[in-house]
Amino acid sequence: MVVSHDPLPNWHRNQFVGLYNYTDREWIYNRKMISDYPHSGLGYLEIRDNKAYMTSGWSMNCVDIWTGESLWKKDIEGSISFSSFIVEEGKVIGQDEAMNVYCWNAETGSLQWQTDEAGTSSRLRYLNGIVYFSGGSTSKIHAIDISTGKTVWLLKPELIEEDATDFKPDIYATEGENGEKGKIVVCTPMNAYCLEAYQ
Repeated sequence: MVVSHDPLPNWHRNQFVGLYNYTDREWIYNRKMISDYPHSGLGYLEIRDNKAYMTSGWSMNCVDIWTGESLWKKDIEGSISFSSFIVEEGKVIGQDEAMNVYCWNAETGSLQWQTDEAGTSSRLRYLNGIVYFSGGSTSKIHAIDISTGKTVWLLKPELIEEDATDFKPDIYATEGENGEKGKIVVCTPMNAYCLEAYQ
């Protein structure tokens, strides 16, 4: 799957999607229009269950990978340019630059919940029903239950390191072993820490 753009004046872009067959060396389709918004541009692309999920400027998009036809498109308040989005448990969860976290139904695009959070932050990480991210305008570690949108962690850096004022926008999640909870790895400007996951 290929995403392309036509650059236009004043930082405007048209965004297209195409599907190329490597074996036959031919396009199945090409240049299907995704967005003609000002400042549109691909941030991230995820393919799940014959659907492609992608950002384009101030919208979240879902297309059929075999036809390129739009299945749903949702406008958002700010670009999902840095924090990214994830597709887990039949949900698409993304954070925009206007400090919103959204959860859409992956099939229909219907909004499941929306909450205020941190704006520019780390990539979103998923583990056992919780989405984690760090940094952003709050400089904290955030953990949100993806079923409800409830924030279950909002950890301040000074709780684990004296004189720390922020967490860097780096966070990693790993599964636990032998029945143990998973681990969350985060960084301050001086150190890295491994924390027990929420669940």
